Amino acid sequence: MANKIKKIINDPVHGNIALNEVEIEIIGTRAFQRLRNIKQLGLESYVFPGADYSRFSHSIGVCHLTGQLLNYLRERDIGYDISDDDTKICRLAGLLHDIGHYPFSHTMEEAIKQKMEEEKDKKSEDILKKVGTEEPKRKAKDVNEYIKHDILGQEILKIDTEIKDILNSHGYRPEIISSLFTRDFTGSYAPSDLYYIFANIISSDLDVDRIDYLKRTSYFAGLPYGCVDINYLLSQTSIDKNQRICIYPKAMRTADHFLLSRYFDYAQITYHKTVAGFEEILKQVIIWMINNKQIGCSKKEILNYVKNGFWYDFDDAYLLNLFREELKKLYKNKQQNCIIIEKIQSILNRNPPIEIGRIEYFGNRKLTDHNQYWIRKDSISDIIPKLAQIYHIKKDYWFVWSIDPIELTKIGSSDIDFSISQKPGTGDKNRQCIRILNDPGLGSSSDSTEIIKLNNSLMSLLADKALYSIRLYLLIPDNARVDRKKMKEKISKTLKELIPDPYWK
Repeated sequence: MANKIKKIINDPVHGNIALNEVEIEIIGTRAFQRLRNIKQLGLESYVFPGADYSRFSHSIGVCHLTGQLLNYLRERDIGYDISDDDTKICRLAGLLHDIGHYPFSHTMEEAIKQKMEEEKDKKSEDILKKVGTEEPKRKAKDVNEYIKHDILGQEILKIDTEIKDILNSHGYRPEIISSLFTRDFTGSYAPSDLYYIFANIISSDLDVDRIDYLKRTSYFAGLPYGCVDINYLLSQTSIDKNQRICIYPKAMRTADHFLLSRYFDYAQITYHKTVAGFEEILKQVIIWMINNKQIGCSKKEILNYVKNGFWYDFDDAYLLNLFREELKKLYKNKQQNCIIIEKIQSILNRNPPIEIGRIEYFGNRKLTDHNQYWIRKDSISDIIPKLAQIYHIKKDYWFVWSIDPIELTKIGSSDIDFSISQKPGTGDKNRQCIRILNDPGLGSSSDSTEIIKLNNSLMSLLADKALYSIRLYLLIPDNARVDRKKMKEKISKTLKELIPDPYWK
């Protein structure tokens, strides 16, 4: 296997990054070069002009940080021998972890997911009408499952001949590499305990993916939220007696800071009111394109894109050009397609929707709080026809934005208790929690404790909390001559009168 440094590149975030022969060959493939044209942050550059870096540079950064973290672990007596081959496999997993991202990343993936769920629900209803039983409903749910970007990445490693041939020629098994970023260890091989550790390096509450994302976004957005002492945090990693990655107690404050930084980044950048409004409109345009057969989105269609090579051109620029071409067609029939024209123009001309009102608050990450949250969302959605009537603006120009509650850690304290009793889906999440080594003097002979269980950690107070956010937007046509500020104030006042709620902002 390739071992020597083949090339050193300069990165504005990490400085010099050394790459070996197989990594350079992978970077040169068409599938990886495509990542140059996939923005890591979607439309966030509409608000933060410098934040337009690509998944290409991010993936190289993750590869670099993976090697750094493993080098720190190899210097410690952790009870395991992490070989050169182990390090190279992990670095490749870091390099390839985003190879399956769609154009505009998570926004398009969410659009496909929403479209597929709507189709499943419709098929379920149709079957129920015919047979009058709940049984077919469960079967119908499997009809058109969308393919997540990490699973798609796993398939690309199997299908793409360039990547597959490079990995095989250097003695690497694609399925082992992809298992580290999918956390899927159900293949024909039996991984050692080390592979669960390696998977946590790529994806967990403290992983190199998020570390690079935070530092890179902070650098390019010009905001301080990712300014964590990353080198110190990485240098304080170890392995406990149960083969779980953990950190030394003196780095606990840095870990708290890291988790808080991730929260502030999401709240202030990813879910900035203008960014969120644009990306919701983008999602609606993508769904419209799917409905009109301009974009394929089923698992079969996406895998065919990979097989026939179209995937290499399926990037952000392709979608934007598709929008422009569709706009030319729609201009011929403007009266019937007015709203979709306005939505496409919103994206192409940077015409942001107005945030009319926002409900935002911290609650518990319990099912009862989640249910109350969705009830709030439904009440705002239900009032749109009334607002449309009062202000003589068609209801298609209004939309509600919401997200799953923002949680600071992958699991809360109640999830840990559930994982002990084998609650489905929580066992692997428990492995991903940041853990603090109990007795540093014992090294790898010591056990560790979840950071959220330590009374002197901020996460013991915040892990069971979540930020709930619902927003009502109005898209004003680009050429409309209105005072947006006055319109927002007027409609916002009406909204709060129709739906009294203590959490209106």
